[in-house]
Amino acid sequence: MNQMLKNIILCLIGGILFHYLFYGKWIGISYPLFIIYVYIVLFTGTRASQNGRSIFNYILLICIFMLSATFALYTNEVLLVLNFLLIPVLFIIHTVHLKRWEFKDWHNRLFITAVMITLRDAIVHFFHHFSFGSKWVKGKMNEKSYNIFKKIMIGLLISIPLLWTVLYLLMSSDDKFKQLLIDIPSLFANLNIGSFIFQFLIIFIVFSSLLAYITILNKKLQLQVKEEKEEKIGLDSIIMGTILILINAIYCIYVSIQFQYFFSGDPSIASAKYTYAEYARKGFSELTVITIINLGILMIATHFLKPLKSFANILLNVLQTLLVLFTNIMLVSAYMRLSLYEAAYGFTYSRIFAHSFMILLFLLLLLVLIKIWIKKIKYIQLSLIITLLAYVGLNYLNIDKIIIEKNLERYEATKKIDYYYISTLSEEAVPYLIEFNKEDIDKGLLERKAYLKETSAHWQSFNISQQKAKELLEKWGR
Repeated sequence: MNQMLKNIILCLIGGILFHYLFYGKWIGISYPLFIIYVYIVLFTGTRASQNGRSIFNYILLICIFMLSATFALYTNEVLLVLNFLLIPVLFIIHTVHLKRWEFKDWHNRLFITAVMITLRDAIVHFFHHFSFGSKWVKGKMNEKSYNIFKKIMIGLLISIPLLWTVLYLLMSSDDKFKQLLIDIPSLFANLNIGSFIFQFLIIFIVFSSLLAYITILNKKLQLQVKEEKEEKIGLDSIIMGTILILINAIYCIYVSIQFQYFFSGDPSIASAKYTYAEYARKGFSELTVITIINLGILMIATHFLKPLKSFANILLNVLQTLLVLFTNIMLVSAYMRLSLYEAAYGFTYSRIFAHSFMILLFLLLLLVLIKIWIKKIKYIQLSLIITLLAYVGLNYLNIDKIIIEKNLERYEATKKIDYYYISTLSEEAVPYLIEFNKEDIDKGLLERKAYLKETSAHWQSFNISQQKAKELLEKWGR
């Protein structure tokens, strides 16, 4: 069979499968199943790549599958929305590196250029599928009207992913709005022609998008490598050395004077005007921002400093190392201040995410430290891998369990707990909420039980956490 015909059939099946899995249904096990099929199309419909067995490609592939599986395993809406946005980005990075990146070494700017070119060519090819209809419409309109029509269509197509994301967020924030959108397909069902056209458009757009992207991946990427071989922009060592000396001097004084209450739990040591919680929150915010600024300075220094003689190079490396040391001290302080704030007000998603972000910053700082002394390592690529692995780990950490356990520990010590907040946690928290056995929480569980009874019965929307919560609430007997 001709490869192009084979790709058309595979992509058409993909469009039909997308409609079958997602139309009128909540996302569940359908998401990982569709991702698996897209990769089947990718591997059967594109040419073999010499770069296919790199560790970077394997890591990206595993992370994409693990993140897509969260739609069938968990119900944490914050992470699921982030996954929904992140997976397509990772897919594009992976497929470009897998199928179009033919260089042995990693080049930051060159790879970004490759991704941008691939997306541009895929979008152009996608609109070629509309050429027949476009010519027919053009024949029915004058030039001015046709240009307006064309711009409107482009705006509509660009708006699709944005509207999808916004609608998902709005539906998550308001049950009435969600119910309104759920009822819309049933309204269209009474209008058979309109419903048929709408569903056909969904299939056609997915089919055309897949076919356009697969077609572009089969074409060899043309990049002007000469630009990468030109001399890189370099920062003057005296300027950077001056900046590092001044910054390190300030941090040295700051840490030495205030070190005693950086790691103490008594806000009165710092200032009498702050309450316990204000002291913790204020310190956390400022120190986290300083850490991010310092990380940016270190990245600029390690990537853009001009090559130097031995002694000058060692001196600058020592100054950068000192900056890493001071930054880590402040990062640890910020971490402990957040812990103080949690002790005062309890644990939430945002505070757990903040803890996780600071751990990630610590790992990235260690990577910068290695980069300072070993110039050959690819910091951007490695930081991308570390960040991605940390984020995947966060998805599988069961944050709701941590929040429940920590808040219950705080409750045992202080008899304080935010009943409303913990009753709004995702389905992963249900087993622990049932054991808590408090009247205020039981009300929330009864509402959740009624909600789960009304959830979609379609197998495509199956979710393990949701099913487990439903079974436990049925056995609960309230």
